[in-house]
Parts: sequence; C-alpha cells; structure tokens
Amino acid sequence: MLYAKVDGTTLVEFPYSLNRYKRENPNVSFPEDLSNDFLLSVGIVPVEVIPEPDFDRATHKLTSRENPILESDGVWRIGFDVIELTDEEKAHHAASVVATTRNIRDNLLRDTDYLALSDNTLTEEMRLYRQSLRDITTHANFPNLLESDWPTKPE
Repeated sequence: MLYAKVDGTTLVEFPYSLNRYKRENPNVSFPEDLSNDFLLSVGIVPVEVIPEPDFDRATHKLTSRENPILESDGVWRIGFDVIELTDEEKAHHAASVVATTRNIRDNLLRDTDYLALSDNTLTEEMRLYRQSLRDITTHANFPNLLESDWPTKPE
C-alpha cells in the first residue's frame, strides 16, 4: 500500500511510509496494525493506484504522475497521463514497428534457409511461403500485421 503525508487537502510528501512515521515518533508505542482512522488523524492517507489505461502507442505515450491527486470522492489517487507523441516520436515509433516486423520476417526466412541450399529442391509450397514472406512488406496492413496476415509455413 502506498501512503502520502497530507495537511488537510494539501499534499505534504509522497511517497510516505508507516515505518518513517514510526521513526519520526520514537517515544510512541504503536499497535501492530495502524487503523485507517488513526492514520487519517495524523495526516497519513492511503493512495490508490489507478490501473494503466488503454491507449494507441503509435500516437500517444503514457507518463506516470509524480504525485497523487485528491479526487472529488475524497480518495487520493495516483495514476497515469496519456500524452500525444511529438511528430519526431511518432516517426521513431513507426520506424521501430517496421524494423521489428522486418526482423520477424527475416527470422522466419532464416528458419527455412537450409531448405533453399543448392543441394536441396524446394517444394512449391515452401517456395510460395518464402516468396510470401519476402512480399510481406507490400501487404495492406504492413507493418501492423495481424497473426492472420502472415503466411502459414508448410509442413
């Protein structure tokens, strides 16, 4: 559990630990489990972590908030902000996706290279499979290929 030290509705420190509170008060005897009511009375509040939202990684990025926010329901929460990528970041992401997809294609081709050696005759199915892999960059969904967009390797 994450905690914050607050003064009313003002954030004083985050993160804040119960061990730190105990160290700051060495002459106080504490029960093993501190109740939420007691913690609230001394300005220590639990902080709820909001799950990561869904977003389009091609156009946006996720940044975590540095500090929790007091929400209208009285709960302190910390989460994420979704921020639009700059044009440079979008271009870098697109290039990365292309490179990754080409790398997958190259590995699939490499897995069957031994079949294309001069002392081996390729089956027509294998020749078509390898040609489909080479042509994958002309696929309508390239570079964002679905599993069903890839050719099926013959047995």
